[in-house]
Amino acid sequence: MNHLGNNLIEKGPGYFISKRHGCVQVFLYNYEHFNHSFASVESFDTTYLDRYAPFSMLGKMDVSLSLVGFITKKCHIVTRIVNQKYGFSFDMWVSMNTPKMDEELVGYLQRICVPKIDFKNTDIQDGKIEIKAMLDPLEIRLIEIHY
Repeated sequence: MNHLGNNLIEKGPGYFISKRHGCVQVFLYNYEHFNHSFASVESFDTTYLDRYAPFSMLGKMDVSLSLVGFITKKCHIVTRIVNQKYGFSFDMWVSMNTPKMDEELVGYLQRICVPKIDFKNTDIQDGKIEIKAMLDPLEIRLIEIHY
């Protein structure tokens, strides 16, 4: 969140776009609220290790956005992704067969559970950049376009 600009340009379902000098930030999120049974504290088949049972859909989200008005010809794009594969320490711990937490394991999880970061240089065609992404369930993604 520290990377976001101060000026909100646009927002919609699953995204918002902000701007600061020389950079546009596109924040994407595939949010799903837990289901009614879980919210009303009805009997629900979930366990300590199965954190995704309260979500009914858990589907991927296809995003397609067109950003217009760029006056430069080239840009540098940095994409940060947090999802079940990158940055979720709980899921990583479960995938390790839930070893006992100790100082060494906590330090290890802190080192390896970081967002995935991709870097790309690209040309801007006709002042427009197309953003296309397929977000996993509960994924967040920050795309920074430096121009």
